[in-house]
Amino acid sequence: LTDAQIVAAMRDLVPKNAENFAGTRAQFVRETLVKEQAPRMSALLNALGVLEIKGEETDKALKQLKTLRDLSKRGISSLPEGFDVSVADPSWHSLLEGPDRKVALAALKASAATSLKKAIKGGKLWLEHSSRHRNRADQLIPETQWAEKHKSLIRALSLTDNPDKFLERVLGRVKAGIGQLVQAVEDGALTIDSQGHIHIAPIQALEVEPQVTKTRESMFNMIGDAQFGNMLVEIDAKSGFSQALLGRRAKDMAELKAVYGALYTHGTENTAKGVCAMIPGLQVSQVTMAMRATEASGRLREANSRVIEFQQSMPIA
Repeated sequence: LTDAQIVAAMRDLVPKNAENFAGTRAQFVRETLVKEQAPRMSALLNALGVLEIKGEETDKALKQLKTLRDLSKRGISSLPEGFDVSVADPSWHSLLEGPDRKVALAALKASAATSLKKAIKGGKLWLEHSSRHRNRADQLIPETQWAEKHKSLIRALSLTDNPDKFLERVLGRVKAGIGQLVQAVEDGALTIDSQGHIHIAPIQALEVEPQVTKTRESMFNMIGDAQFGNMLVEIDAKSGFSQALLGRRAKDMAELKAVYGALYTHGTENTAKGVCAMIPGLQVSQVTMAMRATEASGRLREANSRVIEFQQSMPIA
């Protein structure tokens, strides 16, 4: 079939009495939310009513939510005439200004639901008890502490407050990476096709020898059960990986525990708050600061190298 024949065949499938909608897909979605999904929008906003959503008083989404709560308290089932439609995005204005004021109220509910979703995900609105959608100011270092200690914090992360020096480091790493990529292409380790996609040959796994499995099982049976925390401390004592992560020796036990907590957080699906619940006497701010310290350039690689050197010093290695 030609394109024209396909379109003609599709038109024959459309019921003759169907309304001819000439708008965009986004307009069609908005009208569907207002006219067909109005009960679901109301139920969704009623569920949101138990949440204490906070944000700037000037935020449009928050203004729409407060307007709907006010109308609900007064028992009004239609949007009043002369309603200020500027609180909603312009795409909703035609529905909010329509002659049917009940439909206009349903449009305000749909607009509020979509605006709240965008604002909460974007961080403009927040909930105090939420772990993900919190106030941005609460997730940052307090301003007074930042003003007093930002120089030392920047140094702890091996960073600089000079943008030119920072860009110089970044560009240096980019140049080195491109050089390694060129060398890998010349060596045949990877290929780049005409569309710029990089292709690396898949790694083939070697066959597992039965003797290796038996040896491993025997070795672990001799070692027995061990707590991961005890093993972490013992390996640190023999390899000194915490010194590599901090760039110096830990000042006290709390700082050392924070480094271990940062490793737990980075290496698992847990959060800093969750790790603090596992390790007594540890605060979230201590773990997050240690996480940033371990992310400094080269520190994690140096710590890994120390652990590998310790492993390779064993006769079995």
